[in-house]
Amino acid sequence: ESATVPSAFTGSSRTKSSSSSEMGDIQRRVLRLCHRELKESLNVEDTVLDYLYSKEIVSQSECKRIRKATDDREAQADMLLETLKSSGSTAFDHFVDALDRSSRRAHKELA
Repeated sequence: ESATVPSAFTGSSRTKSSSSSEMGDIQRRVLRLCHRELKESLNVEDTVLDYLYSKEIVSQSECKRIRKATDDREAQADMLLETLKSSGSTAFDHFVDALDRSSRRAHKELA
């Protein structure tokens, strides 16, 4: 399973489907398989959340909820990951792009 996780974010599983309003099963599975690693290394205060907001993946109220709900970085990451699962068909691709654009090395490694 660990061999699958790194390749999951390389683009091979990234699908552009503008006709669907929900994230695909494969993309949800990738988020589930990578959940622990993402939760431990994701910093939502970095540019990731702002990027997702600029791409209309998360709303302003979701950003506020994620940022203010807790001071625990892992809990914030968990909230973002759960929000992404219901954020539409392009959410996964934009999330990977946000990780790739991030200045944090850990985010680039996840992307």
